[in-house]
Amino acid sequence: MVVTEELPEWEDSRSIGRQRKWFTLEDALKQLSLHKPVQLTYLESLLTPQHSNSNNQPVT
Repeated sequence: MVVTEELPEWEDSRSIGRQRKWFTLEDALKQLSLHKPVQLTYLESLLTPQHSNSNNQPVT
């Protein structure tokens, strides 16, 4: 995953005071498993190639 832009403010920061915190991928998986297991499955599905081309390379 590549971050191309980081907004200084976003809706949740203004409306509920949510703060941004960056994690390593490993730490993010651990935190999601504890606090947001449904979101963990979303991230895991992005990390697991579901499709491949004829060269057995993931299709992006």
